[in-house]
Amino acid sequence: MSDLSSLLAEVGRTAALPFEQAQTLPSGAYTDPEFTALEVEKLFRHDWVCVGRLDEIPEPGDYISHRIAETPVVVVRQADGSLKALVNACRHRASELLHGVGHVAKIVCPYHAWSYDLTGSLKMAPFMGDAFDKSGICLPELAFDLWEGWIYVTLDSTIAPISERLATLSARIADYRTSEQVMVYRAEEVWACNWKSLAENFTESYHLFSSHKNTLQPFTPTQGVWCEPGDDGWDIHWMDTSRLQDPVWPDLTEATRATFPLMHAFPSHVFSASLNRGFWMSLQPQGPDHVRVLWGVTIARPAIPQDPAALAALKAEIKETFDGINQEDRTIVESISRSLKSEHIQPGRLGEKERTIWEFQRFLARALGAPAPAAAVAAE
Repeated sequence: MSDLSSLLAEVGRTAALPFEQAQTLPSGAYTDPEFTALEVEKLFRHDWVCVGRLDEIPEPGDYISHRIAETPVVVVRQADGSLKALVNACRHRASELLHGVGHVAKIVCPYHAWSYDLTGSLKMAPFMGDAFDKSGICLPELAFDLWEGWIYVTLDSTIAPISERLATLSARIADYRTSEQVMVYRAEEVWACNWKSLAENFTESYHLFSSHKNTLQPFTPTQGVWCEPGDDGWDIHWMDTSRLQDPVWPDLTEATRATFPLMHAFPSHVFSASLNRGFWMSLQPQGPDHVRVLWGVTIARPAIPQDPAALAALKAEIKETFDGINQEDRTIVESISRSLKSEHIQPGRLGEKERTIWEFQRFLARALGAPAPAAAVAAE
């Protein structure tokens, strides 16, 4: 049996444990390059990746660019208001075309100025000569889907829409109106940890009382954290707040104002959904010990200041607050990444506030084709 096969078998055994016996994955699942390559193949080349928010591109010509595995992608608002997801590389010599979030009247390659309309059709190719026929040359189109205000793109056009996978989650969080929130801050960073360590950290709030004792614990105490069973495509846990959230929407119950969820839409989109603001991350591995982190903060539309100075002050406060919280998490997960390389690290037990990690393990085992132990198969 190969090293990768042995590691997959360990992952399968771990994921098959009942929750009462749940433990962390073997360290190789975080450090082994072959295992990471399998994740890239199965989860990122053949599943859905969140690239941003629909409200970021409201007008024709607005775009969001991102990268999924090795493929640069861009989502462009069309003249008729629809969206297209395209491969964001010139058909000439593969230079990336658009960067970040912005607006264009046409898509122009920065290398040789080949230009495309918003649909991705080539319209101009300077100095290519009379024999060159540009008709039929287009940027390849990719599948996309929308869910609760987020835009997802996949490189695999054969998979089912992620909005179908997450329909049960939509019903569970309907009171929080996530589709009616607006992006006010986004950033992209690379952290020195495995992508799963960061996903697990986001979706368990057991650590708030110690890692975030001065930032989050006073408002969302660990004592009020509870998990509920998720679904095949997602997991969820809840925060009881130490004070009621602002009633930004009419007809909110006190129970809704006193709680909010944190969720993981598998494989790599993690997010919170309080009534006033949301925080989200879209994660992709860059090798076993680095992760590309696209993250942002959303605000409920009624809570957005109309005064430009007040809005600027809000954005500055959000950047300072979440940069601080992220640094607290980053310090921990990067230390985990270093420790997992030691041959002395053994799996540890998971507690009642870490059910989400166990459910994520079970998704990984299914998606990666990890074999389940014979006893677990017989019990089904």
